[in-house]
Amino acid sequence: MKPQIQLAPLKQVKSAGKYILEKEIGTGGFAKVFMGSSAKSNEKFAIKVIKREQAKELDTMSYVENELRIISRLNHPNIVKVYDIIYTDDSILIVMEYMANGDLQRFIDDNYCFNIEDQVRIALEILEALAYLHQRGISHRDIKPANIMFDKEMHAKLIDFGLCRENTNIMKTICGTQLLMAPEVLLNHSYDGIKADIWSYGVTLHIMATRHIPFVIKSESQFVHDCKSNNLAINIRCGGVIGWLVQACLQTNPDERLTAVQLLEFIKSQQTAAVAPIPVARLTVVKRANTSAQIQKVKLHANTPVIIRSRVCSEGNLAARINAHHELPKIHEN
Repeated sequence: MKPQIQLAPLKQVKSAGKYILEKEIGTGGFAKVFMGSSAKSNEKFAIKVIKREQAKELDTMSYVENELRIISRLNHPNIVKVYDIIYTDDSILIVMEYMANGDLQRFIDDNYCFNIEDQVRIALEILEALAYLHQRGISHRDIKPANIMFDKEMHAKLIDFGLCRENTNIMKTICGTQLLMAPEVLLNHSYDGIKADIWSYGVTLHIMATRHIPFVIKSESQFVHDCKSNNLAINIRCGGVIGWLVQACLQTNPDERLTAVQLLEFIKSQQTAAVAPIPVARLTVVKRANTSAQIQKVKLHANTPVIIRSRVCSEGNLAARINAHHELPKIHEN
């Protein structure tokens, strides 16, 4: 897990190079994020400011160096763009694409719901990012709603690469957000970070669609206990394409999970069927959690607050639509 740092106000940092820091918009694991602009234009940026001394004191420079090394080489429409990295005597500034619509966790916290077309689109866009990373041997290791952000056109993009690892299939470090961790990560055994990403992606989709985690548990400690005792009860409460994707991801045996590329091929093949209008009588309504199995909504720390919210609705249950005549592939039941 990333250590949390209480950063002092960065009053002395007003500008860096051609960029002007305007206002603080969020606090990450070991940095503060500011909205900034170019001195030569009105273009907005998100500028992550990392204090060297505090990062060294809390032994987090390895996360910083790892993130800088990886993000400088990434180029994908569903991964937040990095435009510049500036080094000063006491700080490191990462100049990134400004994500005007904030992160997925804030939409969840505010009880907004995406319609099924947008759910499928978001699922597809994040899968594109994961496939891009995984094909390059990079595992993200912290897939969660707070690390999925939306630009001004509501396109989903993956952020926060401090925990990433590359060209390492077998790992032992426990990292990420506990309720979204794959069971094998909690066992203190070696695990494949890429396969663990797929599990976390499935949990994230389920939270987006239902506002609940897909497990029959009453507490986080029970989740850890059930994972370690190989007794985790999975309860998927969404249907259609999203439900199929969640089920494909939440295979307790990592070797039985589909890869990001395989999932991507499936969702693309189903995209037309998933968004095609069909009679209301054929809609599959998302099943809410039973009182006995329901736990409090997942509360995750958001990296950047929502600035603008758009293309969302405040409906009750979500409807998962798929062509009634199409048969989804069968998935091995845990």
